[in-house]
Amino acid sequence: MADNSEEQFTPLNPTLLSADLARQYKAEMAEVLGPDLMAEVDWRHGDPNFEKINSDYYSIWNRQQGGHKKYSYFAVYDRLFSSFRHKRATMLELGVYKDASLKSWQEFLGEGSTVVGVDINPDCHKYDAAEAGRHVRIGNQFDSEFLASLGSEFGPFDIVLDDGSHKTDHQIASFNSLFARHVAPGGVYFIEDTNTSLWPRYRQGGKDIFDLIRALGLATHIFYADHYYSEYRREEHPKTFRTLAAAKLIEEVRIIDAGVAICKAGADHYPPLVDLR
Repeated sequence: MADNSEEQFTPLNPTLLSADLARQYKAEMAEVLGPDLMAEVDWRHGDPNFEKINSDYYSIWNRQQGGHKKYSYFAVYDRLFSSFRHKRATMLELGVYKDASLKSWQEFLGEGSTVVGVDINPDCHKYDAAEAGRHVRIGNQFDSEFLASLGSEFGPFDIVLDDGSHKTDHQIASFNSLFARHVAPGGVYFIEDTNTSLWPRYRQGGKDIFDLIRALGLATHIFYADHYYSEYRREEHPKTFRTLAAAKLIEEVRIIDAGVAICKAGADHYPPLVDLR
């Protein structure tokens, strides 16, 4: 979004992971993962016939002009978002670029859906098509007040897709501004291009996406730091517990190739309960 220029996609991009950082992360991995997973292997592309890609979203996106997508995302989109199709879903996409994505998402989600695009580039306002259910707002994804105004105007959002600046501090700030207050129960917040935490020009602020992923993992387990097995046995039911909001609101975290999806809990997400028979 704020940095969505052609320059960052050139083959000779100078912003590669530094050798020191590569050694650091690999050393951290080796402290936990065994030799079978840490072995150096070859990995190459398979069948280059892109017509064989089995993805409903890809078949729609492939007809658009002005798009930029990582191919591994197409199957992920189908898995994450197919349940929202034809249900008048509301989606927020951070990063408009050239409009192909907004049009594709609206067709994918179906009639009655609303797709809101955000970009820092004022020229993107020309892609606003309110009569068709596609809205574009100009602003910075790092601006919490701006994001809150979008939640008030269009939310809550069933889907939030962060394909914006790809800067680490922006990704974390946007998630913190939107997830708890402006994502609907049962919604999905998907951060794309998390690989940019490995490229120096995008590493801004004191934390990166791997710090966020660790915090999300802890959020799905932190309940057990305060409550022991005997407290949530069936014979104790019903019972009220004190815990962090993150534990109650985050139902699932999915980590994929250069992305992380955070699934917001629905109304049926209850505290742990165990039955011993």
